[in-house]
Amino acid sequence: MLKHVLVLTYYAHLARTVVGLVYILNKSRNTLAVETRRYDDIFGDTRIFFMSVVRHSPIFEQAADAVFQSFGEPRISQLLCTLASEPTPCAHPLPRGPPNVFPAPPELDADMYRRLLKILEIPPLAELPNHDTIQNALSGWCAHYGHSQAASQLNCGVMLEYPLVYRLAQLPLVLDHLYLDQDKTMSHCCVDLENQARGECNMHTRECAGPIGLYFLVKRCSLLYLYANNGAFGQSPYLDVHGEVDVSMRRGRRQYLHHARWEEVHKIWLNHGIPTLIARRLEGTVDNGGWETL
Repeated sequence: MLKHVLVLTYYAHLARTVVGLVYILNKSRNTLAVETRRYDDIFGDTRIFFMSVVRHSPIFEQAADAVFQSFGEPRISQLLCTLASEPTPCAHPLPRGPPNVFPAPPELDADMYRRLLKILEIPPLAELPNHDTIQNALSGWCAHYGHSQAASQLNCGVMLEYPLVYRLAQLPLVLDHLYLDQDKTMSHCCVDLENQARGECNMHTRECAGPIGLYFLVKRCSLLYLYANNGAFGQSPYLDVHGEVDVSMRRGRRQYLHHARWEEVHKIWLNHGIPTLIARRLEGTVDNGGWETL
């Protein structure tokens, strides 16, 4: 019984991932070309599966076709493998409970995704035509979703989980290297061309991040915390050879990343302490606002 629940849960997650990918990639641009087809033995013809999921909504079907033309099937298969592998590690400890229910398969592959599918005895998507029960379940789910009003307006309402470990951006050991890599790290995706009242940090928080923003202001040589149109400055994680902070780069000394300071910032971020930190900073000062211009 547990095996059948796992199989249906896996395929429900696959269909959910397809809807979320179409919605996200339809608003994105492809910047990475992938030519190697590495997942044909797992997913088979990815395009056919995508179209079977979205075929009940003409608008969604048109968006899926545009996504495949822009990104290509190898790239989409790679994204599907990354996002669809999220629930399989969570279910991996389950076979260790009841004995002899999930026998260990011989000759496990090196690839984690293939290995987990074998351990959990989940048929890969490439073998879906051989399983009528799963096809009927998927058809019912997709038809119900496709005929809904949300899908017709291309508002899928599916939020895909970030498949990797949440990390802060990696800062170089020497601050000078941040200037050398400026061409690689500079981004123009969050500039408000119509309304210059909002700064790039606020625009990036609103468009690409969420309610919380944490930035290193290179010219000021300080940290910027943002939350709910409020903000606060923090000490720079960079110190010179004398252990001093060079505020606004006035001394011009070479600065190095202080790992203890950066680890403290990392702990505040992981413990959801940025809103509390901003509130405490603003309590002890007279705040004139203007944080939205940064």
